[in-house]
Amino acid sequence: MSVATRKILIVDDDVKLLSAFRRTLGRKYDLTLAEGGEEAIKTLQDQGPFALIISDQQMPKMDGTAFLATAAKHHPDTVRMMLTGNADQATAARAVNEGKIFRFFSKPCKPEELLSGIEAGLKQYQLQVAERELLEHTLAGSVKLLTDVLSLVDPDSMKRTRRMRDWGRRLAKVMKITHAWELDIAIMLHALGDITAPPEVRAKARAGKTLSDDEQEILSESPEIARNLIVNIPRLKGVAEAVFYHRKGYDGTGFPPAPVSGTDIPLLARALKVIIDLDHICEDHEPTESRFDRLEAKDGQYDPTILVQARTAILGGDDVADRIGLVSSPLSWLRPGDRLAQEIRDEQGRLILSAGFELSEAVLAKLWSLKKIRKLPDVVPVYRENFGNQAQSA
Repeated sequence: MSVATRKILIVDDDVKLLSAFRRTLGRKYDLTLAEGGEEAIKTLQDQGPFALIISDQQMPKMDGTAFLATAAKHHPDTVRMMLTGNADQATAARAVNEGKIFRFFSKPCKPEELLSGIEAGLKQYQLQVAERELLEHTLAGSVKLLTDVLSLVDPDSMKRTRRMRDWGRRLAKVMKITHAWELDIAIMLHALGDITAPPEVRAKARAGKTLSDDEQEILSESPEIARNLIVNIPRLKGVAEAVFYHRKGYDGTGFPPAPVSGTDIPLLARALKVIIDLDHICEDHEPTESRFDRLEAKDGQYDPTILVQARTAILGGDDVADRIGLVSSPLSWLRPGDRLAQEIRDEQGRLILSAGFELSEAVLAKLWSLKKIRKLPDVVPVYRENFGNQAQSA
């Protein structure tokens, strides 16, 4: 078991008891102590998540059940235990229902009993994390396959998805979103409803041309169409709601017309709106302070906190650029994950894939099939990860 999965937070208002915990458990586990529920909340924000939390029940200002309920909301994978001298039936029922605890300990607690419970809790944490990661990776793979199919139908609408996903991952990290994968999938599927619109309508909308009332009505229905498709996929209810509300302004304007505004709009939808609108403003350019200023000038459209977080996360960058190099690759040597540095067209000038498109196994299979019947470029410049900053040749 790694050190990361042995992080334990113990919460109690008794300073002497906390010191005793440090003496008995500090050498065996990665231990953090918090004096009372309010201090523990701040500790969770600054140092979380933890594999295991053990909290006293009888504490001033915030009792153990209230604290554990808050911890469960923000860190659902964390295993929660209660240490109490007041284990009456009402306390137990409230702790189970609200705090979602894994185990009770009664004061005074024998050391061997506590150690046994801690080890059981840490094993439970490992099982929960492993199950979640398996489900998320399986789900993400299924969604990726779906978006690959969509990209074959309409490559222009999908070409900027990769950079939006990069932005979304950075933003989720700054926002400390517990299930960041939901925002990632919402970005991948937000345009799903647009596929039902005629190609000429999508082309007019992308070109910024004036749409007729009928054309506007067709596109205005796309978030609801996407929501109705996505909600049928297990565990994607949150993603479906984010896609449904991503055109809703923070002030309540926009689609859907329901009277919902502010923080009543799903958090993922508020984040998704910032990312999609930033991509629209940037077009094929990189985000800058001035482009964020243009978003900020749209008074009332965005959650102000998320807009500040997005500016910090996206303009702050990360170390991904240090691991990507420009590669001139023969078509037959392209691999999944490569990102096109320029568009691919056949000898008649027909667009096959747009610049910025991230290649997948399905798309590569299409390219290799097309190469048998059309003349395509022999060498394709791509951005490839893990090649450093210097340009390399395949």
